[in-house]
Amino acid sequence: MSTSASSLLAPNGRVALRLKQPEVRPSQLAMADAVAEALGQPGARLVVEAPTGTGKSLAYLCAAAAARRPGLGRPLRVVVATGTKALQDQLAQQDAPRLVAALMGSPLPVPVVEVVKGRRNYLCKLRMTAWQPPLGLDPVVAAQVRNLREWAGVTEVGDRAEMRGFPEDSPMWSELDADADACLGQTCSHYQECFITQLRQRAREAHIIITNHHLLCSDLRLRLTEAGPEARVLPPWDALIIDEAHKLPTTAAGHFGMSVTPGRVDALCRDALRMLDSPTDAQALRGAVIALQREAAVFFHAIHAAMGQVLDGARVLFRTPEHPACAQAAARMEAGIEGVVDQVEAWRAVERAKPAECDAIVRRARMLHTELHHITAASDDRFAFCAEKRGARGWLMAFPADVADVLRQTMLAGAEPVVFTSATLAVAGDFSGFCSDVGLHNHPDVRTMVLPSPFSSEQAALYIPRDLPDPDSPDFPARAAARAVELVQLSGGGAFMLCTTTRAVGTYARALQEALPRMLVLKQGESSKQDLLERFKDDGDAVLVATHSFWEGVDVRGRALRLVMVDKLPFAPPSDPLVSTRMERARRQGRDPFYDVQLADAVTSLRQGLGRLLRSREDLGLLCVMDARLLRRGYGRRVIAALGEHRLLTTWEDVEEAAPALGLDG
Repeated sequence: MSTSASSLLAPNGRVALRLKQPEVRPSQLAMADAVAEALGQPGARLVVEAPTGTGKSLAYLCAAAAARRPGLGRPLRVVVATGTKALQDQLAQQDAPRLVAALMGSPLPVPVVEVVKGRRNYLCKLRMTAWQPPLGLDPVVAAQVRNLREWAGVTEVGDRAEMRGFPEDSPMWSELDADADACLGQTCSHYQECFITQLRQRAREAHIIITNHHLLCSDLRLRLTEAGPEARVLPPWDALIIDEAHKLPTTAAGHFGMSVTPGRVDALCRDALRMLDSPTDAQALRGAVIALQREAAVFFHAIHAAMGQVLDGARVLFRTPEHPACAQAAARMEAGIEGVVDQVEAWRAVERAKPAECDAIVRRARMLHTELHHITAASDDRFAFCAEKRGARGWLMAFPADVADVLRQTMLAGAEPVVFTSATLAVAGDFSGFCSDVGLHNHPDVRTMVLPSPFSSEQAALYIPRDLPDPDSPDFPARAAARAVELVQLSGGGAFMLCTTTRAVGTYARALQEALPRMLVLKQGESSKQDLLERFKDDGDAVLVATHSFWEGVDVRGRALRLVMVDKLPFAPPSDPLVSTRMERARRQGRDPFYDVQLADAVTSLRQGLGRLLRSREDLGLLCVMDARLLRRGYGRRVIAALGEHRLLTTWEDVEEAAPALGLDG
């Protein structure tokens, strides 16, 4: 007896009954069967845009459970990779357990599901045994240390997410995590009981592996650069499903590139010194480490100075040979790295102690030297070389000039089926931009499908204020902030304010706090993301101001969110190295760089914002984009059409008239 993926979700289906779904979702059923069909066909490439509310995660999980491939002789091993931690947690803690429970006693085998996160999420037993926290800790940090030690003694998985009350940004964790750079591998005395070793064994026995884009790209890069069956982060899979696929190209560019950062040098120097047994041990090695720290500080400050007036956090194309001071500082830093390598090897030869630790330090130092030389030479035309400002220091990076080509050589090179899905992949039904970015341009076996939204166009309206000036006008910030205040007063709160820059976050937050002193106005950066969202939901009438990236994966249902405001079209600057390389590729392919890259990205971001507003068939609300260029420029019609067939409002009178039907009756 066979069971189709859609039958599990259809009325009286096992999963539908388990979840007590009140209604059939035709788009979900169609997606489930399309994914199951693709998983059963070697070489299949399926791209599915499934709007918010489709139930796509359960659709592809049911497909993974139901799919069979002739001749395989066992259930498929399917890797599911998400773009955000929020979705990975949802799959692991909600959707997958429900699927497993629903399949108990069914004709289908019950899948074994395993969650695989990055190594830095797990505790290293070796580092924990040798760890000594600093003396004189304040009471709060001391309590965190006690909590950490108690958890380390009882945890069976070693995932830091198990701990409660332990800050995400605690510097202590970086000294204890299972970072690959510090791993001794099979020479470690804790290898057999290592949490990573045990995780890999469980993953080899799983049918469905839930991971994320970062780990997937780490696996792909390792297979590309190293030979042998052990050159894997994930076990071999039979099929791959990539959710939130619009985020994959950016993640892949970072993983297939290289970077030289202060944090990387700091960690190398810290671990080299901690390898020693006493403060008086190996003075020559200590001297070499201190020399490297000094040269690295000069180098990173030289990069910062050479970037001039570039804003903090901005990334620009940067070729070190064009900046003599930076090139000279890089040469001295390379010499400093060589000095550390020489002294580690000399200490190991004399003391004959800690050979595995010495090997790890030497390996890391040589890799840092290789990447520093490659980036600062800037002579490899396969890469885009760039710099980024971070505080008072500059970072250097090199990204593949064409990440799509790298994905073709790795993820898409074999016969394993690959499914891409997200709520936002196409622009007005056109997938060409996305397909080009992930290496599917002109691929003969690609199947694409756009599923209809389960929501009514009457549930939301789009407001573009015709009377506001263009965003490049000096008057725009003040007038847009005043309009935001008016909208929040009309709605009575329940609002997100999405900004294109951190500077704009401060501008809008101040305006709202000053004008609405009795309303809870939250600002990104004041607390953790989870804390801000919990406070927003609990209040019910709050306002939260943040950048666009903050909202990825955010799920606020019901009246607590009834207004989403966007300050302006989120155009990525063409000076950004990743954007410029994608625009150049579009130009080579005969496509329009502006429409197919910059505008497509802006539309995707806006649609993600709209996706925060409508999460269920009961949700109502207003999406306001305070960028009147959408009404004045030719591309505006394309953007408005891509946001759906919602009523378009352009005057304040329109908004007041529509407010009651949209739930804006504050």
